[in-house]
Amino acid sequence: MPKKILTFDCYGTLIDTTPFYNEIKAIGAEQGLDGKQLVELFINYRDKLMFGEPFRLLSEIIHMALKHCQSELKCNILLPEFHRLIHVHQHLPAFEEVKPTLARLKQQGYSLVLLSNAQWSIMDFNLKTLEIPFDHVFLAEDVKCYKPNLQFFNHAASCVLKDANFHAHIAAGFWWDIVPASTLQWNSIWVNRKGFAGLDEYKPYTEITTLDEVLAYL
Repeated sequence: MPKKILTFDCYGTLIDTTPFYNEIKAIGAEQGLDGKQLVELFINYRDKLMFGEPFRLLSEIIHMALKHCQSELKCNILLPEFHRLIHVHQHLPAFEEVKPTLARLKQQGYSLVLLSNAQWSIMDFNLKTLEIPFDHVFLAEDVKCYKPNLQFFNHAASCVLKDANFHAHIAAGFWWDIVPASTLQWNSIWVNRKGFAGLDEYKPYTEITTLDEVLAYL
């Protein structure tokens, strides 16, 4: 029977990653470094490593990003904090409105699918935080690539969207998710929590500021 399917990004959409970056800032402050600069440096290396070859798990990328930060900052104080950061990542909170919204969508008969640049040893914890069971979960660890690579989206589509009579992709990351969703001509809903300006060439998409607003558009 055809299904109503909603695909979701996780981090920034359902799960708040702010504590992870705050922890990096805190590590910097503890070591006499500029915490804000350290976060920017870490993100720069993480994103470069995420799209390098060969494919690496998210935890390996975090470890290597810390190593590169150490090299650039000429210190050896960041790698010992690796497990501390992984622990924080595993225990990130959901945004306040997320769990009741997901529960409501489940009650309305939607099939919920998660697409995330993560690995199971981290996501297993995040799924427990979200509490609402997803019908399918696709991770970078499974697909061996990271969003916004279209291979990720096409793999998920080939597995779950064949029998969909309605589908929308819901995500906070514009470049990571809304752009590829536009390329594939998916219905997309941008959870623009930070009030960024979108780009007209990737419209149409629906724009909301918190996840619960999605209920008015479905």
